[in-house]
Amino acid sequence: PESVVIMLRMMSSHASSVRFRRATGSASAPKNEATLRSSHFAKGSKMKTIAHLKLIALAVTLLINAPGNAVGDDPNETKLIGYIDTSGTVVIEPAFIAANDFSEGLAGVVPKDSDLYGIIDEDGKMVVPPRFPYIGLFSHGLAPAEDKSGRVGFVDKNGDFVIPPQYYDADEFSEGLAAITVREMRDKRPLRKRGFVDTSGKLAIPPQFDQVGEFSEGKALVERDKRWNYIDKNGRLLMEEWVDYAYEFTENRGPIKKNGLWEFISSDGEMVIAPSFDYVTSFHNGHAIVGLKEGREGRIIDTTGRFSTDRIFSALGEFHEGVALFRDGGALQGIDTRGKTVIGPEKLADVDNLPDFHEGLAAVLIKGRYGYMNKAGEVVIKPQPSFVQAENFSCGRARVTAGRNVLWIERVLPIRKNAE
Repeated sequence: PESVVIMLRMMSSHASSVRFRRATGSASAPKNEATLRSSHFAKGSKMKTIAHLKLIALAVTLLINAPGNAVGDDPNETKLIGYIDTSGTVVIEPAFIAANDFSEGLAGVVPKDSDLYGIIDEDGKMVVPPRFPYIGLFSHGLAPAEDKSGRVGFVDKNGDFVIPPQYYDADEFSEGLAAITVREMRDKRPLRKRGFVDTSGKLAIPPQFDQVGEFSEGKALVERDKRWNYIDKNGRLLMEEWVDYAYEFTENRGPIKKNGLWEFISSDGEMVIAPSFDYVTSFHNGHAIVGLKEGREGRIIDTTGRFSTDRIFSALGEFHEGVALFRDGGALQGIDTRGKTVIGPEKLADVDNLPDFHEGLAAVLIKGRYGYMNKAGEVVIKPQPSFVQAENFSCGRARVTAGRNVLWIERVLPIRKNAE
């Protein structure tokens, strides 16, 4: 599963009153399905869930750093977040106790002297003063944000609510629609349902689902009463039959599970790859990983369902940017979509994880520390003693946990000068 980095937020007086939501993952799902779901299913109630994980992590941190526990240099030290480039030079001074990914040139941050989120630009300038208990990522010029009453709406890049705070929860926009959650009382019990709004704030799909994913290729994954289906942007169901499980659409293929086996359907709901597999991944680069014999064997298929190679793999990761890592007799290798080895085991002998490539680099765990490797198998960002966790590159930056602080590293590409 992908690495999860939890940024620590300072405990404040209102922390105990924060409403905790359930996560989208199913506790009863088989292990391989639960693992795949974490990367394939868009997280419903994402914004609040992330915030709550931060608070949970913080509570644990405060517990182990309590007097009498010899952890860290100073149990009262505040963990600050800043930004560094690949040379280790600080480009934005550590001054925040929580921070989001950058999106559309902006990031939500909590300054060390506040417990509210403001917005900074890529130079670290505070362009919107702290005023939000939480703010999500920008998409389509808007970000979900919570006001001080606990309601959620959407703000523009000036920090002004353009869709009034009126929802229990909300996600970022994707393909012009954003998931929202409403909460009502039914039979004296709180009931939460999810729907979608457009960028004008108009209700596009009324709240009626227990869980939803973000729109991908015009389809969104939805769940009702523990059964799964897809909807289009008008809210129409793709399949007449609700199924046991499903992943989001990629490359015009939707993985669904019925009667214990996985198959793939097209965007019109027709079966295109027959039910044959114990587990599957979504398609990337025209290929997907499928599991046989209860997951003990991994094979590669193309979008027609044909095997791309006769090779059978164990511990096979997903394809990203045309490369997947797998273990063969304990030795880690990298293969392309034809099953050809493109990164030999000698280059991966010290790598302990199965990372994905993003923007040409993969976060590799070597002797308990993280660095970054390119698709030629070269470690281009050496593992640092202080790097204890790392995430994938996105928009030229990757977040790493450096000891007690969460920092960013920035991929700096060489500048080629024109010939004189």
